[in-house]
Amino acid sequence: MNIPARWKLIAKRIREVGADAYLVKNPSNVRYLHCPTIPQDMLTALVVFRNARAVGIVSALESHRARDVNPDMEYHVIGNLPGVSTSSKNLKQGIKAVLEGADTVLTDSVERIRGVKFKKDSHLDKIRQSKEAEEIRYIKRACAITDKAAEGLVEFLRPGVTEMEVAEEIDRLMMANGAQGTAFSTIVAFGKNSGYPHHYPTKKKLRARDVVVCDFGAMYNGYCADMTRSYFIGTPTRKMKDVYEAVRESQAAGIKSAKLDMPTKAIDKACRDVIKEYGFG
Repeated sequence: MNIPARWKLIAKRIREVGADAYLVKNPSNVRYLHCPTIPQDMLTALVVFRNARAVGIVSALESHRARDVNPDMEYHVIGNLPGVSTSSKNLKQGIKAVLEGADTVLTDSVERIRGVKFKKDSHLDKIRQSKEAEEIRYIKRACAITDKAAEGLVEFLRPGVTEMEVAEEIDRLMMANGAQGTAFSTIVAFGKNSGYPHHYPTKKKLRARDVVVCDFGAMYNGYCADMTRSYFIGTPTRKMKDVYEAVRESQAAGIKSAKLDMPTKAIDKACRDVIKEYGFG
């Protein structure tokens, strides 16, 4: 990925609005402009200037690794000792030092420093909405890894296993297939628990004819997948089949309706209309 090219896009925005710099504090945005292929960036904040010069604000503890992953960036180290360098006081002092001489600064967050006028700006979010070819490859790979885990899980699902054991197996399968980590905490829900969208896995045991809902995703080179899959243990009831078919057709309708520049609420409506037709709306 051409990270300096991203700095140039930010610098262009800075010049367009007549500002002096852009302060980035949102962790995902910091990672996007420093080293997007790692799960969690070591920088505390990052500043891009009008000339596309970028300075990372980093703790003493993480400074060597930060330079290793991106030697093209300048760094301002905050704190004298590891462990105290992430305090808000040290961070504010670091930001102030890096922004010395700047009058107007765009930012993706909230910041207050005497003598500096900060303006909240969402342009970086808009830039990130358009994915580069390499980003798309990473997302597809994350999805493929997640899909393999979903397929491999079938053999593991049997009466007696717990939600926690299934969640552990899903994570193991993703890592075994090349995941860098998980995109979020894996959700596994049996029976009644499957009605809770964000259930946390417990020691509840799987029983025959339970419905199993799993929500999980792999992280690959810093990019994530998110997949939900439902499994039936034994022979599903008529109602179970009807609900499953309603959701399957709803998803297909949403995919078919999706067009460029289409409001997401219109796609949502296409999905919900199918569910209503089945009488579940």
